[in-house]
Amino acid sequence: MLVVFYDIATSNIRMSKIDLFFLWVSVFSFVYINPFNIFDYEFSKRVGLISSFLVFYTFKKYFYLVQGKWFLRAFYFNFIGVLLHLSFTSSFASFAGVFTRVIKINYLDGYRGVSGFAPEPGFMGATSIVFILVAFLMLKSNKVTKKNFYLVVTLSVFMAMASSSGTASLMLLTLTLLVFIFSRYKLYYKIIFLLFIFSMSFIFSDFDLFGRGGEVLIKMLTDPYSLFVLDESVARRAVSISVGIESIAQGNIFGNGIGTLLY
Repeated sequence: MLVVFYDIATSNIRMSKIDLFFLWVSVFSFVYINPFNIFDYEFSKRVGLISSFLVFYTFKKYFYLVQGKWFLRAFYFNFIGVLLHLSFTSSFASFAGVFTRVIKINYLDGYRGVSGFAPEPGFMGATSIVFILVAFLMLKSNKVTKKNFYLVVTLSVFMAMASSSGTASLMLLTLTLLVFIFSRYKLYYKIIFLLFIFSMSFIFSDFDLFGRGGEVLIKMLTDPYSLFVLDESVARRAVSISVGIESIAQGNIFGNGIGTLLY
């Protein structure tokens, strides 16, 4: 926030159309109140997008000042949090929850994993994939070495698995496929790799592998219909995305229903 105020004060603020759209959505989310619904304004739940925009703007504009060592320190701090949550689940959740939001996982049931300093496993699972992307950006900018990059990738995959997050599994699978598609390996190596992945999926399809995350990953490879249609959690998200796309296609860019311009 101080960086943005400084740029405004020094007339050094420049934003692209994407930046302005991100800012507009963030402000709209922060101030919007549905007059036809019960008033329930929670400040802590409204600042998420604005905080994301401030991080995005600062990181994008001043990336040349970012040092790889600070990224690595932040990564290892979160990795240690995952290890502590995995080893001392209840005690860590009580202690870390004082400094962050309430950490919901205070015992391990074999289905949901750990979240480290994040409130829920899904947040840490998604963050672990983001760590891989940022590490790749750092590598291409010569801010971290290849050794550090491969170490971050390896530990991030471990963090994603430890979270047992379905979201992390889908993001990890998508990232793997993108790397696989655009890699320079010969076609028959790619075919062998795919056959190996599918065979392992069928072999472990009857096992509870990595809780919810393993379940989503195996269903994605062996029975996508049951995942996207019969799985309530995934189906709800798929319906929300499809409704949003159809609403925009119909010209209802602010959505449908009570609280929108149509009403």
